[in-house]
Amino acid sequence: NLDEDEVKERWDVVHQRNAQMAVQHIMKYRGFFIKVGQKASTMKGVLPDVWVEALEPLQDHIPITPFAAVRQTLQEDLGCSFSQVFREFQEKPIASASIGQAHIAWLRSTGEKVCVKVEHPGVAELSGQDLTNIEYIVKMMSRYHEEAPDFSEIIKEMRRSSLEEVDFRLEAKNATDALSALRRAGSAVGCPEPLLQ
Repeated sequence: NLDEDEVKERWDVVHQRNAQMAVQHIMKYRGFFIKVGQKASTMKGVLPDVWVEALEPLQDHIPITPFAAVRQTLQEDLGCSFSQVFREFQEKPIASASIGQAHIAWLRSTGEKVCVKVEHPGVAELSGQDLTNIEYIVKMMSRYHEEAPDFSEIIKEMRRSSLEEVDFRLEAKNATDALSALRRAGSAVGCPEPLLQ
């Protein structure tokens, strides 16, 4: 018979192993798996501490998309050669997140320094399937582990907002609206001004 501390210690070992394995799979499949992992990493007190600690790096250590894929995505989206739009483009992103990454560039036409946000390949196309797979995993966890947290409401909200999250045009419109509201209010707070070209 094990005492309570020994049981907890053994569960911690199991949780540690499973959490590390989950993070490896999340990083492999990326997209909305990362978003769910990010949300789960904030659930201290709901998830075991070892899970929260294992998932925390998902907040700011997301793999980058190689520059060749970034260049191809931009050329397809812009409908012209890369060099027609950008005089200079920093290959290393300044940030990478679950949906995309951001690069500093200079426009050929004006020389203006800009931040270019590029969606990771496949994110938009796979977002619905990712969320379906995540829902299935959550149902399995609930079925076999009575103490498993109920993520169903989080998944429902993510499904509702997923189309908006992969639509950078909507994000640009929202940023433009926010900038207009800040200017009307005479606020000293600013936000980036999207180029809608």
